[in-house]
Amino acid sequence: MEESQEDIVSFIQTLVQSPSLANDEGPFQEVFQGKLETLGLDTEKIIVKFDKLKDHPAFV
Repeated sequence: MEESQEDIVSFIQTLVQSPSLANDEGPFQEVFQGKLETLGLDTEKIIVKFDKLKDHPAFV
């Protein structure tokens, strides 16, 4: 359990240190995606075109 706690704390520290600015979340997402993949989960990266999305009526 203690080893798991250390891994969790280390992962959270890495997340907090990763840049995650509006419309520039890539570094954070790459860290998170890498962790999911090490857990054996499949991931898919979807590139959002903010310039096209921002004028959509449903965009909040």
